[in-house]
Amino acid sequence: MNKSIIVYGPQGCGKTVNAERIRKHFGLTGKIVDDWRGIMDHKYGYALYLTNDSDLVSRARQLGMTAIPFADVAQQINAAIPKTQWFTPEVKPVNIGPYETQDNADRLGKGASGVQAWTGKYWGTFCSNFQDPDLLSFEHESIYQENYWRGLAEEPIIVLGGA
Repeated sequence: MNKSIIVYGPQGCGKTVNAERIRKHFGLTGKIVDDWRGIMDHKYGYALYLTNDSDLVSRARQLGMTAIPFADVAQQINAAIPKTQWFTPEVKPVNIGPYETQDNADRLGKGASGVQAWTGKYWGTFCSNFQDPDLLSFEHESIYQENYWRGLAEEPIIVLGGA
């Protein structure tokens, strides 16, 4: 069986930006092959293949590769990120950036939770990923301002473009 992995998702969803992190997550030591077209080069053992073409999934499986949607990979990696303790809404983060948040209703199983950005003044939703600080931009102030929050030891992978 081939020990390489193919990660697929729409163009612009974040596969290439996060390729090195994905390779590390799966313990792959081979080359990263971006924009894979279905041709296997065995000299790249334990490689990470990235493609926009979901039709290549069956081809990958014929070659003995594991094929995983990018959104699932991002979810796996984000779930493995070490986190701090939960803080109450009265305590605000020191650093600007992403935090895992829950509003009070969510703590009771009825509200919203997810990753929001602390702007230094308010909780905001964001429209980019935090891998490149130059791309950081906040869309708008979140309607959830009384958040319980906890810090993340690494920046989460943000799936862009509806992957």
